[in-house]
Amino acid sequence: MTTVLGINPEQDGFSAAVVQDGKVVSAIEQFKIREHWLTTDHALLPEGAVQTALALAGVALSDVDVVAFIGDVVSAERIIPHIRRLFHGHPRIEPVDYRTAQVMAAFYGSPFDRAVVLSLGRGAESSSTFIALCHGLRIDIEEAPDRYQTIGKVYERISNVLGFHQRTASKVSWLGTSGQPELRGIDELLRDIDVVPPQNVAASLQAWTNEMVIGLAEDSCKRHNVSGICVTGPLAENPLLIHALEQHFGNDHVFVPPAPGKESLSIGAALVHARREARPAAELCFTYPALGPEFSDCQIKSELDNCKLICSFFPGVDALIESTCKTLTEGGLVGWFQGRCEFGHRALGFRSILANPFTPYINENINRFLKHREDFHPFVISVAAESASEYFEEIGANARTISSVYAIKDTSRNLFSNFLIQNRYVRVHTVSSADNHLFWALLQKMQTATGHPLLINSSFNLPNEPLVMTPRDAIRTFYASGLDVLAIGRFLLSK
Repeated sequence: MTTVLGINPEQDGFSAAVVQDGKVVSAIEQFKIREHWLTTDHALLPEGAVQTALALAGVALSDVDVVAFIGDVVSAERIIPHIRRLFHGHPRIEPVDYRTAQVMAAFYGSPFDRAVVLSLGRGAESSSTFIALCHGLRIDIEEAPDRYQTIGKVYERISNVLGFHQRTASKVSWLGTSGQPELRGIDELLRDIDVVPPQNVAASLQAWTNEMVIGLAEDSCKRHNVSGICVTGPLAENPLLIHALEQHFGNDHVFVPPAPGKESLSIGAALVHARREARPAAELCFTYPALGPEFSDCQIKSELDNCKLICSFFPGVDALIESTCKTLTEGGLVGWFQGRCEFGHRALGFRSILANPFTPYINENINRFLKHREDFHPFVISVAAESASEYFEEIGANARTISSVYAIKDTSRNLFSNFLIQNRYVRVHTVSSADNHLFWALLQKMQTATGHPLLINSSFNLPNEPLVMTPRDAIRTFYASGLDVLAIGRFLLSK
């Protein structure tokens, strides 16, 4: 068995991943580890993430065959000595170009044998937008045409003017859903940004971005005679953009990796070296992002005892689901801490805040009082995968990771009247038994109780904090928020 450790030493993507025999077995971002939440140090390596990723994979430092890190010749001179110190000089150490890693993380998780990868950065760097043609084991990277190089720069600039920084720039798309795209083209966007209502600026930016990215995709697919499109980079976290691409090219032709931002570079770096010989079968390529720590009931009990908490314990998961469902149908808010923590920013039913979508005042209870976020921020609706087509039109595979939005069916309009984006779309999360059986089972129980296998699903975290990762994180967040119940392993805590 060949074990490759991938490391991203860039501060805004500090992460580590372990790949064994071509399969991603663990991955974690440094900032999710509590002692690193507010760190101001300038460490060269995400050592906490490295240690955690190796422990999750059951791998000792001495068992690592290759350490692949994001870097060039200049950064290698600074970073390699630190890797040697950490590993006592044992494994082979190889730098990986960040473009190659980003393309690898996107394409090798896709269902395509041949595809164009669009890397859509946010920022002023000339290299923030580029494309790649991928075929089997071959990756050919090329610069995007000049007219598309401004996409990231313009998006970053306008986001900043609207008051959003790098970590919150994705909110610009939601702000724009209540506006009208009255500004046409880049000249009007940059000239009139201060004299137009913010929601109209955001809507104009979204329309311009959609047009530019679709144009880049069309140009690339035509030149290379391909139909598969992988989208990666920070702008790939924009569900309205992904929806526009799906509408234009078809759902089956657009793929977004579960974590398209810079954190995925650690996975890509490891895959560069793990998959040199052969690409796995398509059904084995997709990496579902439940790649972080999982905690046994004994570990959870230890934390509960340490905090001197009284709770209920269920001998089986059916009773836990029954009790959780009862709380939800009565209008309670539930912290859901089960299985392995997600890699990336989106909660997929492992570290989630859950609510019954038919509860009165749910927007105020979650957005305003619990999450302290803007009212325009839309909810995610989780639905059992086999029932999704009953409620939504043309659901695509990107709904597995909440990467797009989808239109409701006319027969479902009344059900989702409080959750509509532009009076038509919903952020949809499809849940299968194979992807997340326990959460799927809870949705089935909700169908029995309410007639619909639906739940509001929000990330389990306090404002300006990462997704909770450990039982202690979950307990702290539970008692510092307006949650009514915490379902953590087979334990249930109530206030």
